[in-house]
Amino acid sequence: MKKKLLIIYNPTAGQRNKRFYNKVLFHFNKNNLKYDIERTKFKGDAYKYAQNYNSKKYKHLIVAGGDGTINEVINGLKAENVIIGIIPLGTANVFAAEIGLKNTSFEIAQNIINGYNKKVFIGRINEKRFVQMVGIGFDAHIVNKINLKLKKTLGKFAYVYQTLVHLIKFKNNSYTIIIRDKSYKASSIVISNGHFYGGRYFCSPAASPFNKKLYVCLFLGNGRSSYIKYSLALILGIIPKLKDIKIIEANDVYITQNKKEPVQGDGEIITNLPAKVSIAKFKLNFIVNNLSAK
Repeated sequence: MKKKLLIIYNPTAGQRNKRFYNKVLFHFNKNNLKYDIERTKFKGDAYKYAQNYNSKKYKHLIVAGGDGTINEVINGLKAENVIIGIIPLGTANVFAAEIGLKNTSFEIAQNIINGYNKKVFIGRINEKRFVQMVGIGFDAHIVNKINLKLKKTLGKFAYVYQTLVHLIKFKNNSYTIIIRDKSYKASSIVISNGHFYGGRYFCSPAASPFNKKLYVCLFLGNGRSSYIKYSLALILGIIPKLKDIKIIEANDVYITQNKKEPVQGDGEIITNLPAKVSIAKFKLNFIVNNLSAK
């Protein structure tokens, strides 16, 4: 008997989600692809469904949601022998872009039907996993203030709005980070497992989830004017060219901060400082498009 797909569907993800999701299901039905659906109602549901995933019963696990839903799933999974597909329904869909997924329902469905997949290295911070990046400092404080209602109302502009609010109320921060026994000071830190950040922008262009490496982007400047400059540089794609930005390739990273400040991972608050960051031993295969799989 042919195995079905299990779809973990987050109906609250993003703004376009229902119509796009239904179009993908239409293509599944047209190709006689069988599936079961688990709908999330509350934060943490995707984690629980992933914990109970049975690879003997299902062929692939499909995440229909945004980066936060993907993060819950990779944290919930107990086994590595799982092939994950993505139906991108979130606000930014950063990881879907990272692995080369296209933006049409037909192409998303076709990728999953074809099943081309590639091994992805997963990041680890304290006891949590992440797939794209983690942020400490400025962006973590912004993410910490964004709720579901704001995201549903403003979409991507929720981050723009909260960035402006945070700039108005700006407070200087300083973090100590240790890489290969060398200590650095920074006002914010982004540790990347992939090159995209906050949409189609980037901090560390060399980062890729297909390589077993992390890249640490240190924001050395402080104060409101520095962060206005960083925001503009991010939009213009010139963050790596700034003199007060330092990018370091690393395997293990330690942030020795006593204050229990929030850390964002894949666009959600997932842990607090202090933190140890590394590439996890845990690896997963994600369905990608034909060109990305080669």
